[in-house]
Amino acid sequence: MEDLRDAEKTVSELAQLIDNLRPEMWNELERSQNQVAHQFKIDQTALKEYISYPEMMDLGCEFVRHYHQDSEREKAYWAAEDLFFDLQAVKQGDIDAARWAEAKVYKKDWDLADHLIRFVLLAEQCRLCSGQEKWVAWQWSFACKIGFYLSVLRCYTIRDAKQRELAKSSVDSPASSNGNKGPKNERSSPTHAAGKKG
Repeated sequence: MEDLRDAEKTVSELAQLIDNLRPEMWNELERSQNQVAHQFKIDQTALKEYISYPEMMDLGCEFVRHYHQDSEREKAYWAAEDLFFDLQAVKQGDIDAARWAEAKVYKKDWDLADHLIRFVLLAEQCRLCSGQEKWVAWQWSFACKIGFYLSVLRCYTIRDAKQRELAKSSVDSPASSNGNKGPKNERSSPTHAAGKKG
């Protein structure tokens, strides 16, 4: 019950982390991963392995897909409040984690908090069941643990933003349609062009 004493402070901190899921710079993935490693005092290489673990990549991509599909985003504070109290209820055994962890991914009535809860629960399960001792050794308080998973989740939103930016720039680039070779009339060999002049 000690988690509930700091509920308001924790919910405010979680709301800030949820707000930060939307990246401002598409190329800040490396910096973001390093910040997470530094903040939670874990090895950068181990964190990057964890983030790129296939099950975690699937979870991250699943969340990002729903994050973009939701046209009306819930206020971060309300999502944080639901996230905190629902995970508290799971921790206390009042709600079964299967409600989120074993649910079908495409639940139409889910809001942002539901998708966040699913990510946190499955990311924790993935970490603990991985068999990787260096990942299992990461131990934090309830609030810190949620903060960690939201920080990891931000790495996936940044990665997605980077991929979207690269895809957009390759579509927008006129040279990409002809293999960066330039127009045909500008590609003649120097000797061929010189021969024509003579």
